[in-house]
Amino acid sequence: MSELLRAEGITKKYGSFTALDNVSMSAEEGEFVCLLGPSGCGKTTLLRIIAGLENATEGKIYIGGEDATKLHPSKRNFGIVFQSYALFPNLKVWQNIDFGLKCKKVPKAEREERIAEVLDLVNITDHKDKYPSQLSGGQQQRVAIARALALSPKFLLLDEPLSALDAKVRQKVRVELKNLQNKLGITTIMVTHDQEEALTMADKIVVMNNACIKQIGTPNEVYDHPDSPFVADFIGSINMFTTNYNEDNDDPNRFKIKAIRPENIEVLPNTAPEGVKVKVINIEFHGATYRLTLRLREDSAVTLMDNDITVDVPTSVFTEYDIKQGGHIKVKFNDSRMIYYNTDKEQPVLV
Repeated sequence: MSELLRAEGITKKYGSFTALDNVSMSAEEGEFVCLLGPSGCGKTTLLRIIAGLENATEGKIYIGGEDATKLHPSKRNFGIVFQSYALFPNLKVWQNIDFGLKCKKVPKAEREERIAEVLDLVNITDHKDKYPSQLSGGQQQRVAIARALALSPKFLLLDEPLSALDAKVRQKVRVELKNLQNKLGITTIMVTHDQEEALTMADKIVVMNNACIKQIGTPNEVYDHPDSPFVADFIGSINMFTTNYNEDNDDPNRFKIKAIRPENIEVLPNTAPEGVKVKVINIEFHGATYRLTLRLREDSAVTLMDNDITVDVPTSVFTEYDIKQGGHIKVKFNDSRMIYYNTDKEQPVLV
């Protein structure tokens, strides 16, 4: 794949406030990239700078290898879907799609052909004569995507496109959107604060916090090998442990923080000769698994950054061990899946 988009050294300041601080990232042809991070981290600002809707204080934007930093948004050849969809309430579905084509002075016959194509592509042909108020949230989202695709853009920008949908519809539309992107092979950059969306949809995730990029990698890379305690804690659930690290100790194998995912802690019966004894504080049923909140005994050799640990246990094991709230079990940590950090400058945050 060849590079289609690149943001290089992007800084954006509003007076004394820095929204983006020397940010660089890229997107390959046909790649689905998610800008992921908590609210206020700068991800939407970066998307708007890529689109040309905001000007960077410093840095450059390249499209197809050409410097597009000062290029007007209308010349960048992209489609965009906003969080609110931004549909015209007084226009029917087909008229909403036709609006941009008219502005581009596309001939009528070609406009009609493109409208029919994108309506079929997003499976909304039967609703072409309805107004936005007559559509569900998922249908409105499809119309917004169809309108963006009708202009045959080089790349697609999505700003929290699923956040207005309820959980069940969001999951369905998420699959539809990813399948559509795969079918078209269109380079897509999507802003989201939802880690599940990023993990399930992205080819590459750009994790952001406090105006900076903290890690770029595939979903597997950022989940299994997070670069910092922040990334580890933001993407998925994780348990953090402190160690007896000594500041004067030069041994590179000594660490300040160890971390492990809930699914990488083995649950053992209370009678097992090995493992660390814990008390079951809370139980959540997740279908195929139970998530247990466990509290270590005060005399435990393990020191937690939080008071409790979370563990995911298969339903069959939960039943076999007759686990009950208030009862005791034992846990065993999978050392091969432990993550180590030799700095705690960026403490994990809960969001």
